[in-house]
Amino acid sequence: MKNSINITKCDNQLVIVAVSVETQIFYEVANVGSGPAVDFTINLKEGTYVRPVPYTNSTSTSPQPSTTSIGLPAGKYIIYYSGFNAYGPYNFEFTLNGETFKLLNGQAAAKYGYVWNHGGPEPSIIEVVIGG
Repeated sequence: MKNSINITKCDNQLVIVAVSVETQIFYEVANVGSGPAVDFTINLKEGTYVRPVPYTNSTSTSPQPSTTSIGLPAGKYIIYYSGFNAYGPYNFEFTLNGETFKLLNGQAAAKYGYVWNHGGPEPSIIEVVIGG
């Protein structure tokens, strides 16, 4: 499905937002807390926005797949993400429309707290179009 996010690693917390290019309104599309493994898919589609319920996986290394859909007003969006680590190793990985984004343990400058994000002084643009 177009505009599909599949989160496969999330240790400890991953937040993904879509920001409307036209209105600059932020829409939280994922707030995922996990242990070593997760298999969570979010399908972005045109519709009425309802803030998603945070998704938490147990510490299972063999999670059951879970899927949800998030409605957004039609338009162009920039996707931003942030990863947080509370303790121990961290691992983040997700795909968006077939492109992989990941930070594996030991690759971040910081070990704890805010360890991963998409942003910076001149970020690359991760853009999606919802609807028409």
